[in-house]
Amino acid sequence: MKVIVFGGTGFVGQGILKALAQADIEVCSISRHIPEYRLFHPKISYKTADLTQPGDWQRFTQTCDWAIDCIGILLPNPKKQQTYENSSIGPAKAVVRTIAADPTSSTRFMFISANQAPFFMRNYFQAKLAVEKFATMELGARSVMMYPGLIYDRARTSTYVVGCLMHYLQQGLKRDTWRVLPRRDFSQEVLKVVVGGTSSLTKRV
Repeated sequence: MKVIVFGGTGFVGQGILKALAQADIEVCSISRHIPEYRLFHPKISYKTADLTQPGDWQRFTQTCDWAIDCIGILLPNPKKQQTYENSSIGPAKAVVRTIAADPTSSTRFMFISANQAPFFMRNYFQAKLAVEKFATMELGARSVMMYPGLIYDRARTSTYVVGCLMHYLQQGLKRDTWRVLPRRDFSQEVLKVVVGGTSSLTKRV
């Protein structure tokens, strides 16, 4: 099995890469840049690509078993000219179009969406919904959405303490809609789906 993780060098992507590689799945991370710090594993490879331009990434995408999209921003950054359109929606649509363009391709598409978002993150959530709608329209049942809440890990200190507190509160208050998850747990849910299993995170609550 071959899996491509778009945005695999990011926080969520690195967790997914690790889980897939440890399950003996060949996985390739495709992103704009390869950071100096990255996971080293015989099953993981790294490639760079600009998804706004044609390239080898399209051939890789059309011939893999799964293309997982982890690309996206939490908030726009005017200084870096990052908007939801060019940094979240656009890249996802490019991947979906590439899969749909080859009638012989059996690649499945997984999008890391969000279960819900607070009112002040309305535009962030709308960007997620836009990708979901487009992927479903173009790929139908070959598109799968994952709906986590906050994903946390020691590797990201800015949200680790908040994540831990919310996770324990969630269990005590039985707030299933929060879906606050340690990164390793979320990555295992992704793995379940990739190998043909089921996950409660494929449905929004």
